[in-house]
Amino acid sequence: MAAVASAVAGSGPDSKAVAIKVAPVDYPPKSLRAGEQGRVEYIFTVTARGKVKNCVVTKSTGFMRLDKATCELVGKTTYAPARTGGLPVAEDKTGVMNWRVSAPPVK
Repeated sequence: MAAVASAVAGSGPDSKAVAIKVAPVDYPPKSLRAGEQGRVEYIFTVTARGKVKNCVVTKSTGFMRLDKATCELVGKTTYAPARTGGLPVAEDKTGVMNWRVSAPPVK
């Protein structure tokens, strides 16, 4: 089986969406073997230094391993912080990650 995961994070209509790089190796192995897949929604804070904190799943895939892996991947990403008056400030953002298992290509 092959695995694909994609994620986009943003916040509000004026926010730029940020794609999170997800490699097939990031798919939890037990979830891949079990065929677990789904869509997870989450919220997190980007600090004034561009680091992630407080990732919380707001809509689960129904699979704890995928939900946990989502916040782990989000936490590894660095963002450009929001700015107010030219100074960096913390900002809450939302995101969606889609976890998919696909059949191997037919030869």
